[in-house]
Amino acid sequence: MRPRLRRFARLLTVAALVVPARAGAAEPDAETPPSRWYGYQTLAADAVGIGAFSAGVGIGIKEHKVAAWSLIAGGALVYGLGAFTVHLLHGQTQHAKLGGTVRAITPWVGFLIPILLFGIGDRKGDDAGAPTRATATYAILGAGILAPVVVDAAIAFEPIPGSREAIPLWRTLSVAPVSGGATVGMTRAF
Repeated sequence: MRPRLRRFARLLTVAALVVPARAGAAEPDAETPPSRWYGYQTLAADAVGIGAFSAGVGIGIKEHKVAAWSLIAGGALVYGLGAFTVHLLHGQTQHAKLGGTVRAITPWVGFLIPILLFGIGDRKGDDAGAPTRATATYAILGAGILAPVVVDAAIAFEPIPGSREAIPLWRTLSVAPVSGGATVGMTRAF
């Protein structure tokens, strides 16, 4: 194993051991307010986005150019904004900001780490390590894409209506077709 890859593996191992230990260390003083999980909605949005993107890549850009690029662009848009919109519709702006930040950063980190570990460019001659590098590259890139999915689903809790912590926020999402497109709006109760 290359020295950089070994160091990276050690770092991930230490992080995996330290983070769970610290997460349960502090117990809340006050009782946790009643809440419900809506993470299945963020997971559904992400499944649609990743599925459409993958389908666009899978059908082949050369053979079906318009269909492929439409699926790729639509999938990327739903992946980028789907869970963010779900958090906003549940009135969880802090969750939307956190999820959006993680979603904006981690795919790029997943793209850059293999470049830092393995470099870029053509390798001349018979390279026995190419399958291992390719597998590691896809695994790291996949982790960078799936990390925001896990974060968004894990933080997707909202106060139960009727509890004193529940504050009515986003009420409706309206879509009005107009010539050449559509107008999308959200209405907030004040």
